[in-house]
Amino acid sequence: MVIDRDDADAGVIAPTVRKTPPNPNIMFDWQEAAPGKPQNCAPGHYVGTFTCDLRTQDLGTAHIMGPVELTLAESQNGEFLEISDARISGYALLFLNFKATLAGRLECTTRKLDAMAIDGAVGLGSAELLPVLGFSGQLSGELSAAGDVLSGTWSFPVTLGDGSQLGTCIGPWTATRMQP
Repeated sequence: MVIDRDDADAGVIAPTVRKTPPNPNIMFDWQEAAPGKPQNCAPGHYVGTFTCDLRTQDLGTAHIMGPVELTLAESQNGEFLEISDARISGYALLFLNFKATLAGRLECTTRKLDAMAIDGAVGLGSAELLPVLGFSGQLSGELSAAGDVLSGTWSFPVTLGDGSQLGTCIGPWTATRMQP
């Protein structure tokens, strides 16, 4: 600020501010994300596949594969992304259908996803119409540095109606963020 003595005759010193034009060479990089939250950890819809081998004591091994679909939404306080809508489904041995919903979250600071399969059902032809087995399990993964791919492993124990375990399906999964 520069002070001019425009009113010196009146005995009053009135400040006058001379504005300097902006310097076009000065730039600011503003973060689009909150501090500590990577810019490429954004809500979105991810679609992909999984595969695993169900190893049982009595029936041998069954190769299982199917789609995985997750929608991640920003948590209420914005610290992480919550799974707001997610499911897996597929077929094994041509006649066993299965489905489950997923619940969990992605920690943006660590890029780690932890989820659980809930309400898992295996059925003859249709898991909804003729459920014969249940399953639950854990899904873990990591968000890529670019923020467009989630991938990891899961472990799903398959249990019989009496609570005994038929076997465990362990394998990889991957899902790519769909463009809006």
